[in-house]
Amino acid sequence: MEIKKISVLLALPFLLLLCEWIYFDRVYHEKPGVARGADMILVYSGSDDRIQALSGLIQPKNNPVFLFSGWDYAKSNLEKRVKLDPSLIQVEDRARTTDQNARYSAPMILQRKVHNILLALPWYQLPRALFLTRFYLAGSGVSVEPYASIPLPDRWWKSSLFGLEMVKFWGSLFRVSLAWLGVEDWPKHEWGLSRS
Repeated sequence: MEIKKISVLLALPFLLLLCEWIYFDRVYHEKPGVARGADMILVYSGSDDRIQALSGLIQPKNNPVFLFSGWDYAKSNLEKRVKLDPSLIQVEDRARTTDQNARYSAPMILQRKVHNILLALPWYQLPRALFLTRFYLAGSGVSVEPYASIPLPDRWWKSSLFGLEMVKFWGSLFRVSLAWLGVEDWPKHEWGLSRS
């Protein structure tokens, strides 16, 4: 009897990792169905140039709202770089983590009454960000689909970015739990003071 319990306990982490791998693979290969009909393009901050990677989505004729989330976004700088009507640019500038990006953006999304969102992020961040965004918008009727602003490379499973995101996924789930307990940012994120 004890051996069975130990076997189950040893198999559980393996099964969780396998499920996570399958989820990541599905997100990486999901084709966005609303790319042209999106009401909103949602972008979370990161270390790479996310504005440059969005050039194909910035088409004034479609008029989607662009919501940029992250402590390092400033609306005045975005207006210069994105070249869109300022009324189509929204900024959430408090988030320092992907969990906060999703959590702080959700009320802004619901306030705008959008229906179809394209989450435009580099391939490696998409599974975690998509999960969190859908989690915070669950039950709202808002559809969120992934768009790889930096495309999926060949042999993505060998990338250190993939491995890091597999670990960060569990950290984000931990942050969701902390937020429910009223703990906003632990451990503290004290990144630079300038915004771009």
